[in-house]
Amino acid sequence: MVLNQLSNLETSVGRFYINLPNRMIDLVRFSLPYADPMGDGFIMTVSRPCYFGNLLLGVVGVDVNLAYILEDVTYYQDSLASYTFLIDNKGYTLMHPSLTRPYLMTEPPLHTDIIHYENIPGFPVVRQNILGLPLGSQVIAVPVNSSLSWHTNRLRDNSKDAYNVSYAWKLVQDTSFILCIVYVQPEIPVKQLKNLNTAPSSKLLYHRLDLLGQPSSCLHFKQLATVESPTVMLSAGSFSSPYEHLSQPETKRMVEHYTAYLSDNTRLIANPGLKSSVRNEVMATSHVTDEWMTLMEMSSLNCYIVRRYIATPSGVLRIYPGSLMDKAFDPTRRQWYQHAVANPGLITFTGPYLDVGGAGYVVTISHTIHASSSQMAPGYAVAVMGIDFTLRYFYKVLLDLLPICNQDKGHKIRLVETRFFTCPCR
Repeated sequence: MVLNQLSNLETSVGRFYINLPNRMIDLVRFSLPYADPMGDGFIMTVSRPCYFGNLLLGVVGVDVNLAYILEDVTYYQDSLASYTFLIDNKGYTLMHPSLTRPYLMTEPPLHTDIIHYENIPGFPVVRQNILGLPLGSQVIAVPVNSSLSWHTNRLRDNSKDAYNVSYAWKLVQDTSFILCIVYVQPEIPVKQLKNLNTAPSSKLLYHRLDLLGQPSSCLHFKQLATVESPTVMLSAGSFSSPYEHLSQPETKRMVEHYTAYLSDNTRLIANPGLKSSVRNEVMATSHVTDEWMTLMEMSSLNCYIVRRYIATPSGVLRIYPGSLMDKAFDPTRRQWYQHAVANPGLITFTGPYLDVGGAGYVVTISHTIHASSSQMAPGYAVAVMGIDFTLRYFYKVLLDLLPICNQDKGHKIRLVETRFFTCPCR
């Protein structure tokens, strides 16, 4: 197009829009997650055009914190054999068990197709159906040697050559999101403790020692701690609204309310926003306190033990020595917890890792705890107990079990399971 004079500029340029569709698009749009330029973590923008008759007035939008939108998906827990993921109508993944939880994200999320996370035989067909059907379900058989790590941790029987994975999905109304629930069959229900009371000799001490001003507080390596009592920490999954718990600071008044509610055997104090199963789990774990205190005085391994703890499916953590924990810490996402649940009735251990509390390299030994009437199978565990040992102790155990390490020759031991580490022998 050539303009010979400016007097007809408006008419001439307006011809560019003749071939555009003359219709209103009155739909809500959801952006993919991105970093908030104002520094409020990661957000999604929800926007919608505004019309006056056929005249477009503008677009209204709101920025919503990603952790808030994905709260229910992130902390979903129906059974230990299930998990969820959320994708958009193009297959981009917003939340998946293999991704970092939104509250802990430090790098911008990668807009990756779900097929890279559910990378198992048969899933491409499932993906096609998920994107093509607003509601549906499908079951596929997966060879064990092609399984994903988050499937392996949920398998009840590892002796079979294949296992079934069930996908059930639905398009979320008025959005472009698709929610999918995955069951690694057979389904494994979560075992919950009920109608329990606090041990008479137990003292409930919340982990916020900095707020409570405990006179007996000291430093256990780099952590504020106390040796007089274990402390209880409630992770975000223990709350009815995990996002609300993570996004607002805890106050002394809130901590006092938690303590009063959790130690109330009369069941008369109002719930401060915790899940219904949390109080029973706190009360159940209180019965280990006396045993820990006794071992603290008598055990010959005290010089090797960094800490003892017990964690429940709802995210309750009781730890000794009582320690101040990071608010975002979730014991159910730790390797020692997931490894123990996947191997019920067996003593499991992690590879050496650097302790965040300042104890150097440690090894965690963990074991599931079962209800007296339950079977030794995944999903029937009501808690996991763990102990952090110094790497020096683990080395001592290897020397005792394998005398060949005491010889002068340069032998090496390689322990292989889901991962390995090498221990040089003298």
